[in-house]
This record gives sequence, C-alpha cells and structure tokens, in this order.
Amino acid sequence: MRRRLAMLWRPVWLVALLGVCLAAAGGGWYAWSVRQTDDLRRQAAAALDDRDFDTAQARLQAYVAARPKDGEARFLLAQAQRRARVEQLDQASDDLYQARHLGYAGDDVDLEAALLDVQENGPSPERMVVLQRYLDGGGSGEALALEALARGCIDHSRLDEATGWLNRWINRDPDDWYPHLWRGAIFEYLLQPKLAVSDFEFVVHKRPADELARLHFSLTTVLSGYDYKEALQYLEPYSQAHPDDLDALVAVARCRRMLGQADAAEALLRPVVAAHPDQADALLTLAMVQSDRGRDAEVLDTLHRLESAARRRDGEASLARLRRLEPVWNNMDPPERLRIVYTLEAATYERLGNTENAARCRTEADRIRTGMTDLATAIKEHHERPRDAAVLHRIGMLYMQLGMPEQGAEALERALAENSDDPAAHLALAEYYETRDDPEARRLAALHRQLAGGPKAQGP
Repeated sequence: MRRRLAMLWRPVWLVALLGVCLAAAGGGWYAWSVRQTDDLRRQAAAALDDRDFDTAQARLQAYVAARPKDGEARFLLAQAQRRARVEQLDQASDDLYQARHLGYAGDDVDLEAALLDVQENGPSPERMVVLQRYLDGGGSGEALALEALARGCIDHSRLDEATGWLNRWINRDPDDWYPHLWRGAIFEYLLQPKLAVSDFEFVVHKRPADELARLHFSLTTVLSGYDYKEALQYLEPYSQAHPDDLDALVAVARCRRMLGQADAAEALLRPVVAAHPDQADALLTLAMVQSDRGRDAEVLDTLHRLESAARRRDGEASLARLRRLEPVWNNMDPPERLRIVYTLEAATYERLGNTENAARCRTEADRIRTGMTDLATAIKEHHERPRDAAVLHRIGMLYMQLGMPEQGAEALERALAENSDDPAAHLALAEYYETRDDPEARRLAALHRQLAGGPKAQGP
C-alpha cells in the first residue's frame, strides 16, 4: 500500500519540480531580457555622447521595439536622427511627435522642436527669438542650439553664418572636437586648406582612431603642402582599402609627384583617367607629371581633355557632401580650374615656340583672373548692401562671363526682384534659358525676351 502511494505521488512531485524549474528559467530569461534591453539604452547614451549617431539610432530603435511606450527613448531617437550626419528630419519629427503622445514633455522637448525647425528651415528672426533663451542660458541647451544653427546655415548655403556659430561654439567649449570637425569641413569646402588642417589636426589629436577625421586631415595636408610624407603615411593604406575613392587615389599620386616619384604618380593616374576621363583632378595632376618629364605634346593633349572637364562642377553634390561631413577635396570653381589650364597651356606653348597660341592662352587666363577679382569685390559689396539691385546685376553678369550660368541666373533673378526694370538682366536670362531644352525654360526664355523689349512671350 505504501509502495503504491509512493508511485502515485511521484508524477505529482515531478510535475511540481518541473514547474519550479520552468518558473526559474522563465524568471532568468526575463531578467536576462531586461538586462539586454537596459544595455541597449546605455549603449545608445554612450553613442550619443560620442556623436556616433548611427549606432545611437540602431540601439534606440531596438530598445523602442522592446519598450514601445518609453517616451524618453522616442525623444532620444528623434534627437539622434536630427543630429545624424545624414539628417533624417522627417523621421525625427515623427518620433518627437510620438514622444509627446506618450507623455514625454518638458523644456528639452520644446528645445528639440525648435532645433528641428531651425535645422530644416534655416535661422530666421522668429526662430532666433525662440532659441535666444537657450543661447543665453548656457548648459547643454546652448551647445545643442549652436550645433543646429550651424547645420541649418550649412543646409541653406549660409556658410559665413555657419562659421560664426561654430566659432562661438569653439570659444564656449575649446576642448570639444566636434565643432572643429564641422568648421574644418567648411574651410575645406571653401578651399582654405591651411585653416582646415588646423581644425582637423585638433580632431585627430583628440580622436586618433577616427578614420573620417584622418582622411580630412590628410587630404587638406596635401592641398596645403604642409607635409606630403605625413599625408602619404595615411592616404596610401586608406586608398588600398578603399580603391573606389578617387580623391584619395589622386591625392596619393600628387604626393608621389611632389616627392619626386613621377613614375609612381603616373602609374596611379593612368588607370584613373582611362576609367574616368572626366576626372579633372586626375587629368590636371597627370598633365603636371608629364610637364615635369618634358613631354610637352602629351601635356597639351591632356590639357585639351581637361578643358571640357574643368567647365563642369556639380555644386549641389559638393554641398551635399559637406552636409554629410564627407571630404570635398579640391573644390575649385570652373573658372579657377580653367585659369590653371590656360596658364599651363601658355607655358607649354612657349616651350614649343608657339608664341601665338601661348599669347592666346595667356590672355584667356588673365581675363579669368580679372573677372574673378571683380566678382570677389562685387560679392563683398553685396554683403554690405544685400538688396542693391545694381550689385546683384553685376554679380550675375560676371558669373555669366566666367562660365557659371546657374549662379549668374540666380543672381540676376534676385536683381530683378529688387528692380524689375532691367532690360540687360532680362536679356541675359533669356539667353541662359534658351540653352536649356525643356518647356518651362522655353517659356521663361520667351518671357524674359519680351520683358527685355523683344518679341512677345507665348503663353504657358
């Protein structure tokens, strides 16, 4: 009887034991899951502190998937999306809305909304009223406001203003590497490599393992001519690891040339110009290598190929790279590059005894130099008198004469907004739009011809 009772209770005992084990396992799994989720939050916070916004976004997205009702996490995700090097402003706006909907509110949410606005739409007097108390209050809010103001100005091509905000940020936090990275990128974009090198050197000193900072520093070191050997120590292994980065490859070739290694430079450049016949920097460096070696006929052939390539520049693409903090190496305007081409052609023709062509090229180089000097003077006057129609007209016409018609058309349209009675501006715009083959351009060409006193414009 006792034996039968023991056998009867054994399954009950086993079930109970199994239940205890499962409960313990479930509790352990739950505790592990909580730890993992909390770790995501801590990793995201560390990434935000390090300005590693891609990692912060990935960790916060995983965290929000596990805890969808955490309003603060939604707020941090919105902030990471706004501050990312590739801005995600629409997503940031959505997540900021979700944070409010989940009950996360307060001064930091109001600040984030204001920063999102200024970064998306650029600074304005109305937006500055909202931000001023943060700028005056110090603390983390001031640094965030300065960052967003600089980003907003860069996004709207107001680079002088962006530099001013970054200068203020650096004066406020002289040991912070991040504003130096942005300011250096602007100097690089504006072809001021000696100023850029100083900022990038500061960043590299603070963050020696940062690949992007080292790339910026090395490329601007080449442009500034500071130390080709030092630049080569980083650029060569980088170029081998990233063979599709043509800027880095051409920079390596330029270093080799400047170090007297013409064969090595030419060996690097030949495949580049074969695969990318419009790569202006590669063609220019190759022409210089050929000139060093006294191969004047080849120099002229390369420079003639470069003339058409030098006239092209995608300004929007260059600005987009700046916005993403990517290097914008040797960002010459077409007239400056053409001036160099004509100067080299003149010197080559002179060596060959072709004085007629040498004089023609020298005259063209001088014309461009004079035009660029006049343009710089006019732009300076425009900064002093931004609504002066005559100054805007002069800027537009100089751009047109220098072969930069898009910039010229923009300046002339602004001149006409201040003074619509300008037949010369209307005529120049008519001629510009006639070079474009689309219905809207044809309509605008006819309209401007009519306003200049020409034939009547056709309807839309």
